[in-house]
Amino acid sequence: MSFDQAPGGQEEIGSCDPEKIPEKILVIGVGPDGPSALGDRWRKAVLSASLLAGGQYLLDMFPDAGGRRLPIRAGLGSLAAAIRETRAETRMGTRAEIDAETCPADPGNGRIVVLASGDPGFFGVASFLLREFGREQVEIVPAVSWVQLAFARIGETWEDAAFFSVHGRSLDELAGLAQGLNPGLTRETTGGPGEGPGRNAAIRKLAILTDHKHNPAAVASFLLSRGVPDCPAFVCERLGSEERERIWEGTLRIMAQESFDYPNIVILKPAPGSLLSEAEDDLTALKLSARPVGAGPGNSARPNENAARLVTGIRDEEFQFRAPRRGMITKREVRILCLASLGLREDSVVWDVGAGSGSVAVEAALAAPRGRAVAFERNPEAVEHIRANAARFGAVNLEIRQGEAPETFEGAPPPDAVFVGGSGGRLREILRTAAARLTPGGRLTVNAATVETLHQTLAALKEAGFAPEVIQVQVSRGRDLQGLTRFEALDPVWIITAEKGQGAAIGEVATVEVAARGNPGQGEAGTLGTLGTPTGTGPVGTCGIDNPGNEVEQDAMEAMGAIGANDANGTKVSDAAKVAKGEPAVGPGSLIGIGVGPGDPFLLTVGAREVLSHVPVVCFPRKSSAHRSYALSVVEDLLHPGVQELIPLDFPMTRDRAALTEAWREAARCVAERLLRGHHCAFLTEGDPAWYSTWTYLAEEVKQLSPGSPISVIPGISSISAASAAALLPLAVEDEGVAVLPASAGPARIEAALKAFETVVIMKLGEHLDTLIDLLDREGLADGAVYVERCGTPWEYLTRDVGALRGKKPEYFSLLVVTGASRAQVRRREESRQVEHGQLGNRREDEEREHES
Repeated sequence: MSFDQAPGGQEEIGSCDPEKIPEKILVIGVGPDGPSALGDRWRKAVLSASLLAGGQYLLDMFPDAGGRRLPIRAGLGSLAAAIRETRAETRMGTRAEIDAETCPADPGNGRIVVLASGDPGFFGVASFLLREFGREQVEIVPAVSWVQLAFARIGETWEDAAFFSVHGRSLDELAGLAQGLNPGLTRETTGGPGEGPGRNAAIRKLAILTDHKHNPAAVASFLLSRGVPDCPAFVCERLGSEERERIWEGTLRIMAQESFDYPNIVILKPAPGSLLSEAEDDLTALKLSARPVGAGPGNSARPNENAARLVTGIRDEEFQFRAPRRGMITKREVRILCLASLGLREDSVVWDVGAGSGSVAVEAALAAPRGRAVAFERNPEAVEHIRANAARFGAVNLEIRQGEAPETFEGAPPPDAVFVGGSGGRLREILRTAAARLTPGGRLTVNAATVETLHQTLAALKEAGFAPEVIQVQVSRGRDLQGLTRFEALDPVWIITAEKGQGAAIGEVATVEVAARGNPGQGEAGTLGTLGTPTGTGPVGTCGIDNPGNEVEQDAMEAMGAIGANDANGTKVSDAAKVAKGEPAVGPGSLIGIGVGPGDPFLLTVGAREVLSHVPVVCFPRKSSAHRSYALSVVEDLLHPGVQELIPLDFPMTRDRAALTEAWREAARCVAERLLRGHHCAFLTEGDPAWYSTWTYLAEEVKQLSPGSPISVIPGISSISAASAAALLPLAVEDEGVAVLPASAGPARIEAALKAFETVVIMKLGEHLDTLIDLLDREGLADGAVYVERCGTPWEYLTRDVGALRGKKPEYFSLLVVTGASRAQVRRREESRQVEHGQLGNRREDEEREHES
């Protein structure tokens, strides 16, 4: 059979006509919702498989599958043999040779489907298949993992957790991990003598996947026997089963005396009074500290000389620029006026077009430390000077784009301010394109050194609907002349400034007022808007959010601990399921946090789709009224603005704790008002609600304002699972451990995790990417790293050549996955060297015999 590729280069799977049947082994995750969550595309793939493999309970979910069924039991050798046998026996033909009506039941089409529980790449069968057949022969379809659901059920976040599977393996390593919950240990001395920090240096919770032999009671007894202190424990039994799901809460000592249904997951937390439960979060302390400016590589200034200088006005001679010196740099006095005319905020996005040496871009980046500067320059030599100046002054939030403008504007973030210092003869095109991309209220400034450029700029701006202002700057600098002072005039410059009107930008949705006591969707169909309040109270303050998540102290992250309610038997009451069935509220409405996944609407769970089709109020986060909500964009095709009430909730991107708290409270008042009127409300969040999400803070505030409202969570596929699937990269194999840290955790913590865990996921890369690349090079792990950006979106970018990313400003939605593959290669090379020198002997053979026994 030949295989045609769909636009974008990826083979399409599932429907029988007119697409081609793929030759890849399809690994499909079956999540808590069972087969109903797969959707028609993947159900058809299962039903039409020549070979369908999986655990017996997974196979039983698809009684109508007509091909060969292979239960996966202990050992995977039989699975590999069956796959090769099926491929050898199948005579491949084109789709046109297969009747579309009989395709689902045709056992001769050669399709191979392997079913897995939850996310196949998370301690699942995907790792074996990738290793056995190669990533080119395997396609992975992730689902919500059982671990995600477990943390959602107990109302805890899981970005600070470590994960361990005890399926058929020793518990010795588990004891070492659990010792991190011991109140007598410090985070710096968790390793053995001379070993450095241990795995537990990076964790706050521990999730354990059990099996029949190593059940929760056996795990608890073993840990207690190894000196692990009693600590809070949860057991999540038969997750996803309406009749048998149970969430048990107690302590490690009590768990050792109990019996539990299988399958289950154990979650341990730090013992009360331990260092981990009491210590302030290191990451938060780092993020709240001021970022020093001017401490970058090559900066010869004293350590604090530039750190306090957040104002503009760096001396010209401190910059590196091209010869001849005259005219190659925006002079200091002019630069100060230009930057002032741009009206920068600390979170502004600034474009410097025709950047030259990058003096304006560097100072703009320093003046907007929480924002971003983008330098556009076509000359390669100038680009190197920009890069050197950015490093010298520590402008880590400066991105450099080499090439012709305005073509290089494509894909750049919409600017709040644009400075044009050079145009290469394409001034009108640059101004027209930049003006269209400029955010409402943003400012555009042009430097003109000739009368012709001045007139061309004024004409272009007026054609674009701007009302430009012009000043002429003539600067003279004092020079020494044999002990006397004379003034030397610099070239005169015109500074033209224009501000974009506050009208709606292209594609922006106009706002409408909705009466506070009106019916959902009372506003004009197809519009979103600022929500009104009861008559006489005035409008509700700005309602909005965009993931300030880890900007605050760890205690706020624990807010989810009390969210969610269990009945007397410990069984989770599914309020979301009631909403999904369209049941009205009895008393206050329910609040449901919905994870919309990494960006692809196809990855939405069935539960999320059903709730969104019935819930009367949908709240979504955004940075401000000038920004579009990313979470909303994922699901907006599923919503009904004429029927549902859509509420934007605005949260500023700031480290100011007082401002954040006020934003949470204002948003919570907005939501609680609907809940108290008996309306169910959904809150959208990217990825999973328990993963660096503003949901945590909103839910806690709503609890205070509407204590009778049930609160629940529908997990979403996290960016980690999506990135793992996109890269065909298993997160964990056999007894390997996984750690997840933000880049701002610092090199020391990340290095400790890299040495202790086989897989480390580094998120929120920000200005730390180059430092991380250096660390990976030193540890010999660069070959085992994958960089993934905007996973699950049309702009998804993936590369394994992380060294080529030096100098790149990562997107906000980006991460690094570092596996132990290269570590194993280094170990094998070292063993080969030892064999050559007669040092290794028969140690490997002894280890293999011990493993087989």
